[in-house]
Amino acid sequence: MANEEIYANDPGVQERFWAKVNKEGPQHPYEPSKGNCWERPASVNDGYGHFKVNGRMLKSHRLSCALVGNPPPKGMLCRHTCDNRVCVNPEHISFGSPRENTNDMISRGRQARGERASKSKLTAEEVMSIMKDFRKYPQIAAEYGVGDEAIGRIKRGITWRHITHL
Repeated sequence: MANEEIYANDPGVQERFWAKVNKEGPQHPYEPSKGNCWERPASVNDGYGHFKVNGRMLKSHRLSCALVGNPPPKGMLCRHTCDNRVCVNPEHISFGSPRENTNDMISRGRQARGERASKSKLTAEEVMSIMKDFRKYPQIAAEYGVGDEAIGRIKRGITWRHITHL
């Protein structure tokens, strides 16, 4: 039995949890018929809401499903179909595998790529200049402060594909 299930029938937990939920959040961006996000922005860490019970920190969106009688199956992730990490509306949460969660992220364009990637050394403008540059890779790399392998991956469309293959 998951931690969320243990606390689901505790009236004190129910009352404390739902007391800080704002049911007037933004509308579901992909399925408006599912209504508004129910946001519980208290105790946000890593972008997700958390809720403390008996010294244990639980993810709010997982607990909300258990509180309405639909706990996450063992080994499954709770995926926000609305892409709002503080949303606890059970209608906006589906269960799935890590691969399904990653596929959601990619299909919605939320993965960190290009300048949004934490280790990126180049801008989109620089990548476009690199694509037009016909010098040898080591010369280009020296100018931009990256390795010549990085230049080769850009030129072959392996990295920065979202910019170079428009």
